[in-house]
Amino acid sequence: MRILKSFFYVGVYDPLKFESWPYFFDEGIYLSTNKRMCSFRKAISFETPNEAREFYHAWLHKENHRLEVVELKEWVDIADPDYPENHPRSIIKSIKDGEKSSRLVIAALLWISGADPAEHYSDRTKSKYRKKLLEYGIDIFNPPSAEMVRLWTESKPEKYSDYQFMTTAKPRLIK
Repeated sequence: MRILKSFFYVGVYDPLKFESWPYFFDEGIYLSTNKRMCSFRKAISFETPNEAREFYHAWLHKENHRLEVVELKEWVDIADPDYPENHPRSIIKSIKDGEKSSRLVIAALLWISGADPAEHYSDRTKSKYRKKLLEYGIDIFNPPSAEMVRLWTESKPEKYSDYQFMTTAKPRLIK
């Protein structure tokens, strides 16, 4: 499974020369593992912005420089979690593995999320999809059980960053 994960870097700048971090992401000045100023290629990354701030505050030259926590998002491969056989996520996975077309997966996702497939498909298509999805234990003519919807909503992939990028700069006034 691929997820979008945030990594945080410690960007530094001289407040006597600049009012805020004056760089683009790849040409900025960062702190390295050895707590030296470096380019992005040698910069140390952190899982959370608080870890980046703590690293900066342990730096000896923090009085002469200011901090900019820089966020980078990358797609990362992680192992798929193992769900029980009757769990909605394992059912969707088995449909993806067993069928060539993704249309059945979309119909199953609509059904599991509580939407009525009757609103999205013609009667002929619904009958065709129902016949195929019954092999996986899904009857799109009947709504999913409350337990199925609960399992689906509680097993969402983990959200790795809800950090909102904050700047200390005031918004520009447009005249």
